Amino acid sequence: MNLPEDEVLFAGAYRVVFERFDPDNCINPLHLEGIDSQAVKIAAWTDTQTAEVKNAYLRAIQEVRKRAADRLENQQRAAACLGAYASIPKPPEK
Repeated sequence: MNLPEDEVLFAGAYRVVFERFDPDNCINPLHLEGIDSQAVKIAAWTDTQTAEVKNAYLRAIQEVRKRAADRLENQQRAAACLGAYASIPKPPEK
């Protein structure tokens, strides 16, 4: 199966961005801020590239950032659930 050239470029850009952003370890807002800071730098760099490369990187940035934001949201929900579990009155076991 042959992928279209834009998908191949996207796959390569996604891997680069994924490695730089480390979205699966985004467990606090500071990590997401760091991602946003890196994204600005990469986006500025793409202005020096061909339109195809620029589009691949901008798409990758958007998708990897969403993954990081989703991970952070899940982490925050989990922390809230653990806090509720720890503080909620519990019925007797028997």
